Amino acid sequence: MTQRLTKEARESEIPVLDFYGLFLDDDHKADPTLFLEDGVHPNSQGHRKMAALAAGELKDLFLMP
Repeated sequence: MTQRLTKEARESEIPVLDFYGLFLDDDHKADPTLFLEDGVHPNSQGHRKMAALAAGELKDLFLMP
């Protein structure tokens, strides 16, 4: 579903912040080092990765070259 939504948004020129891939390890499984003990919510390291991606994408969208 994530790939379909991302594809549709990009085709419609809607910016997408796709955090899904940030949380996968080399085997394409959820990286447990990025989650709280519940295995669902990001820990501080996971949030830092999300913030870095969001900051970069927003910068590209809104700052003039």
